[in-house]
Amino acid sequence: MADASRLPWPDDSFTAVTCMDAFPFFPDQPAVLGEIFRVLRPGGRTVVSFAAEKLPDGVESRQTRGVTGTYRAISDATARRMVQAAGFERVTVSWASIAGDHQLIGRVLRLLGGDEMDIVIGHKPVGRAVSKYDALTRLLDDQGGPEVHLSFSEIADAVRGGLPASAYRRASWWANEPTGRHVQARAWTAAGWRTSHVDLSRHEVTFTRQT
Repeated sequence: MADASRLPWPDDSFTAVTCMDAFPFFPDQPAVLGEIFRVLRPGGRTVVSFAAEKLPDGVESRQTRGVTGTYRAISDATARRMVQAAGFERVTVSWASIAGDHQLIGRVLRLLGGDEMDIVIGHKPVGRAVSKYDALTRLLDDQGGPEVHLSFSEIADAVRGGLPASAYRRASWWANEPTGRHVQARAWTAAGWRTSHVDLSRHEVTFTRQT
């Protein structure tokens, strides 16, 4: 057992990662996708499902009820954007019957919310490991002084897909630990910076240039 937003495996550990029937219940889905991206090897593939319901055109998300409880269903387009924001490429979305050839089960599932589940497939780019936090590296590289104060919103605007909820709740997310699960810390340590102060109440962080 492990927190899906803080997987216990090192980078580039697996060639494939799947997650079915669980994603709608994760409180921080972008963080989970970021962890899946991190533990996949370049060229690896993820297969996930976000919701067992097709939404009408123009509806991005809505609360719905399924066999496993109430959750937020999202549209095909929203699912694709979320997976792409985590760094995946060649993202595809398709639909499959949950009940298969079992017509009675299919009728029951349709009464409960739907008989189809989305299958979202994304591939981690081959070559240099790509991180969504590369933009933060570039942001810090552009700074001239020995100390830089940034708001979380400034960083979220620069980072593809924004910051995960854990960045706003845990000071440890900003720790200067570039190994293991702290893939985000490589963004500032690689650029020669360290976090010297984190203010979760004001949503601000101070970076100090290493000498």
